[in-house]
Amino acid sequence: MYFIETPFFPTTNYSVSPTPFFNHYTIKDLPKAYLHLLEEQNGGYLTKNALPTSEPTRDGLDMVAIHTILGIQKEGAPSILEQKELHEAFHLPDYFIVFSYQNEQFFGFDYSILNANGEPKIRYIDTDTDQWLYLADSFEEFLVLLRKDSFTLNDAKELSLIEANHIFLIGENFEIEELLTRFETTTHKEWYFNWLAYLAKSDQPPLVAASLQAFETQVFYFHSKLPESVNNLVSIFLSLETQKNSSTLVAILKELNEN
Repeated sequence: MYFIETPFFPTTNYSVSPTPFFNHYTIKDLPKAYLHLLEEQNGGYLTKNALPTSEPTRDGLDMVAIHTILGIQKEGAPSILEQKELHEAFHLPDYFIVFSYQNEQFFGFDYSILNANGEPKIRYIDTDTDQWLYLADSFEEFLVLLRKDSFTLNDAKELSLIEANHIFLIGENFEIEELLTRFETTTHKEWYFNWLAYLAKSDQPPLVAASLQAFETQVFYFHSKLPESVNNLVSIFLSLETQKNSSTLVAILKELNEN
């Protein structure tokens, strides 16, 4: 399995249209290994998060981070069909079909150089640093090269919601706990509370406890900005035998009822 199954990012089946989705490229022109991968799931977050590189990137000395693979969606999720918008916004070459991106970092099929099977090689482009690298001879090789690496969480690095989602999904407990603190001031409160609810349902007690502690911080320091889903989170914790009588939850309920 290359994809993480999660209700936060629903995907749908796709249909193969003969109509070009960008320039002259059709879905049938895409690598067979990519289309086969989408039979597992039509895009989403990966179970691994890094690829080896021949030189340093913004993510590491010998690696680059990757978080998602685009599916063939028509609505509801980022899609490989959205090439026109990406190319116009970031001035990408016409022969480059993006299948994964985050901010100014792009992974794509490079149709300017085909392998022995007539399929495109895999290229990485960072438009902010003007870095262009070949990562793999084919999409099949690209999948083999995927690996799990630690996430970069130093204070100097600003994390996107895409990166944060991936850490919440596959990060180590200490990384998730640090992430909860890093994003406690976020304006995306509904997003944040969705993750608190996700962690509250975890089978790992440290993550449940971290979620409750983060919930307490939100209630006492960001009360006026609490999202509508706050009641759902309360219900989840009240349903947990290990938490429903905890002093932390009692304090949270008192604060919510009094204000």
